[in-house]
Amino acid sequence: MMSQVSTTIQVDSLKQIIKTAKSDTTVLNALLEWDGLIYMEDAAMDLVLNHRIDSLCIKNLYSKLEKKERNKFIKSRAFALNNLGIIYDGKGDYAMAIDFYTHSLTMYEEINEKRGIAISLNNIGAIYHDQGNLKNAIDYYTKSLKIKEEIGDQSGIALSLSNIGNVYQSQNDLDNAILFYDKSLKIREETGNKNGIASTLNNIGIIYQKKGELVNAKDYFSKSLQLYEEVNDLRGTAVSLNNIGNIYKNQGNLIQALSFNEKSLKIAIEISAATEIKQAAESLWEVNKKLGNFKQSLVMYELFVSTRDSLESEENQKEIMRQEFKYHYDKQAATDSIINAEMEKVQLAELEAEKALSEKQKTQISSQKTQSTYLYVGLGLIALFSVFMYNRFKVTKKQKLIIEEQKQEVEKQKGTVEKTLQELETTYVKLESTHEQITDSIRYAERIQRSFLASKSTLDEFLKEYFVFFQPKEAVSGDFYWAAQLPNSHFAFAVADSTGHGVPGAIMSLLNITSLEKSIETESE
Repeated sequence: MMSQVSTTIQVDSLKQIIKTAKSDTTVLNALLEWDGLIYMEDAAMDLVLNHRIDSLCIKNLYSKLEKKERNKFIKSRAFALNNLGIIYDGKGDYAMAIDFYTHSLTMYEEINEKRGIAISLNNIGAIYHDQGNLKNAIDYYTKSLKIKEEIGDQSGIALSLSNIGNVYQSQNDLDNAILFYDKSLKIREETGNKNGIASTLNNIGIIYQKKGELVNAKDYFSKSLQLYEEVNDLRGTAVSLNNIGNIYKNQGNLIQALSFNEKSLKIAIEISAATEIKQAAESLWEVNKKLGNFKQSLVMYELFVSTRDSLESEENQKEIMRQEFKYHYDKQAATDSIINAEMEKVQLAELEAEKALSEKQKTQISSQKTQSTYLYVGLGLIALFSVFMYNRFKVTKKQKLIIEEQKQEVEKQKGTVEKTLQELETTYVKLESTHEQITDSIRYAERIQRSFLASKSTLDEFLKEYFVFFQPKEAVSGDFYWAAQLPNSHFAFAVADSTGHGVPGAIMSLLNITSLEKSIETESE
């Protein structure tokens, strides 16, 4: 699975500027000079992302920026968060990686930066792929591909095609896998992307290896290795070396296999690439066992198991679920604000309709009064001044024209009111649809919350006679029950009521459950 890196530029003095700046303006202007933040060691990036930017620049100056500058600043932070996610992804710390990727996605969506959105979606898909959640992986990869095709990002399209091929390969659907790999390879050869070509050649080699065509597989792995070494891609080099070693192992050439696998492990350790360390350690465990090097085989087995367990840890899985829940919750909150705005429009339309009706009534009353007055005056003039009858006839005709104009105006206002009522009905239908979406989201949140409660198997193991009565006021709530086995083999059980109800209460309950689990881990240490 391939994560996608945003384009970077060298900013050697950024850390020093951040540390020594005497004013918030200096810090902000320094950041706005560059299109993005480069890779830095964790401590320096933490300084940039949290201590200085959050506490000084954003708080004091962000609201004063013009829209163009705000968007530039958000884009820089989203870029940096994505790259931090890649750093933690490479180390196998998926909990931190998914946190950074999700925040990056949210920021890119805020400014509608489509290329950044596609990159973040791709990287979240890679996390799901590494965790074995192929359904979510292909969903995120496909969304990313659609956006890249929309903006014409050929390099990104090739990456997404390759990643989708990886999903099919994981499902042993080799025909579909090779189909996507071929599409990806064609684009990468047209654009001269050596790193991408190397990746695709490596993936095609894996297909041949699974088919048992070891000679073809080795040929593709060797071509991939050569290109990776040309572009100095250490992670790709480690992958290709290990794959070639596995071919030698399957061919019975254990000495050559040992040499290639050891080179792969050395590089993987140097760059702290957890997935590659796991794969190389697994290969070396098997090769050393076949060679009779049982002591070294045991060392490699322990390294393989510890790295695998770290990559597949329960904490990583839970954090991914939490971030997915939080992302959809934040999206729903934005939807709620839109609903409120629509309701305000409805109320305003109702007031306008009432005002229109009131004006209509006033016009009618005024018209009636005018008609009565003129009528009485006309009768008096006819009785007293018959000589002026002809002139009075002209006046009456003129009045009739005025009345017709008023009538037409009333009819026009009536049409406006009817149109307003139709718009109100349309808005009501939209609100009904939105309400249904909100209900579905709450049900989804309920399933997530219940997955964190004590399981029946755990309770059955430690309790003889018991029952659970769990009936929250709403679909999700702050009430929960939790159980776990302590490091001293004792059994802990908790029934708690967190602050709040509904979704806020549910979030608090998840935080409290996490705290209970963390306290057990701390105690065991």
